[in-house]
Amino acid sequence: MRKLTVHRKKYFAGAWSAVHIYAAFGPVSFPSINKDVHQLLGKVKNGKALECEIPECEVTIMAAYDNLGACVMTDYVTIPSGSEDVVLNGKTKLNPMMGNPFYFEK
Repeated sequence: MRKLTVHRKKYFAGAWSAVHIYAAFGPVSFPSINKDVHQLLGKVKNGKALECEIPECEVTIMAAYDNLGACVMTDYVTIPSGSEDVVLNGKTKLNPMMGNPFYFEK
């Protein structure tokens, strides 16, 4: 097992809602998340970080807002297999038409 850390930069867009971080160990279906297949790792509030453990195989990390039962992915990043710890940074972008989506910095 290795440690995954997701940092969310503090920004006024989307400051009131937490971003849900999911992990997928198989093929990714974009843009919706199947909660039976994808594992919820945790929630990241504005300016905070999430730390959790992930397996050493290839993992796809997805960010989504879970509002009113609709869980739509805003961005994802694929982490290759390995044993080193992983740090991901991201922030929300001001776009009210899309619900102020969260994006990982690549």
